[in-house]
Amino acid sequence: MTVYINGVSTAGDMLKATYDPDMDGIIALAQLLDAVCSETEADNKIAAIPTIDISLLVGESPDYGGTINALAEDATHVYAAGSTTVRKYLKTTMALDGESPDYGAAILALAEDATHVYAAGGTTQTVRKYLLRAVLIPA
Repeated sequence: MTVYINGVSTAGDMLKATYDPDMDGIIALAQLLDAVCSETEADNKIAAIPTIDISLLVGESPDYGGTINALAEDATHVYAAGSTTVRKYLKTTMALDGESPDYGAAILALAEDATHVYAAGGTTQTVRKYLLRAVLIPA
């Protein structure tokens, strides 16, 4: 016989099942009666649990081609930086929409405002300012 305690299958004789929900070391008959149910009841309880769609991925950019170290975004685009360039992706489709000139080293940080994106890295030890619309050349 299979015993279901709180919807979990416990194989074997019900007398050998241990159930102590209040952790007081006393297994009360009332506690067992509340917890034990048939396989059908357990299936019904499990079926009644609402399901949540966990497939939250709704888009993905093309491969950056290396490690992405930093992200920034504005109303219409996401900017990714890593190896030596800043890449601009449309938020709606995640399509590549432009790329900056070569920074000269790995880019470690990004920031943006309404008109520019700023890139900083270790080797050049500089912050470079790129005009969002003019410098990020369409792909």
